[in-house]
Amino acid sequence: GNIFGSSGSVIERWQREISKNNEITITSPEMTRFFIEVNTLVDFIIEIMQTGENGNIYIPLQETIVLADLAKAVVDLYGNSATKQKICGTRVGEKLHEILFTEEEKVVSFLNSNRSQNSPTLSVEEIKAWLME
Repeated sequence: GNIFGSSGSVIERWQREISKNNEITITSPEMTRFFIEVNTLVDFIIEIMQTGENGNIYIPLQETIVLADLAKAVVDLYGNSATKQKICGTRVGEKLHEILFTEEEKVVSFLNSNRSQNSPTLSVEEIKAWLME
């Protein structure tokens, strides 16, 4: 997954691209990626350090985001009506949809276990709210 606010993230790259040439580069608008907030990840790590058992796989709750929606949210917040979106296509070996674990892996715990990796995607408005935090 990806961490909101981390250095080197697609969000940071798009902000640089907007300020430099008012354009963002998207590999594929249909592509989905998992995202998590730093505070949620830290809480998860602390919880697993306190309660986790050796040998188990623990995966934190993450939100699924469609890149087209993330791009729209970033342009709405940091760009303007003239900001262009350039589609460059997926890179060799890059998957359209991320998976957090395979069928063969036994995942013991999700933080806030009411979600799984098949959870619905966030809306553009929900993404913008995360970006503004």
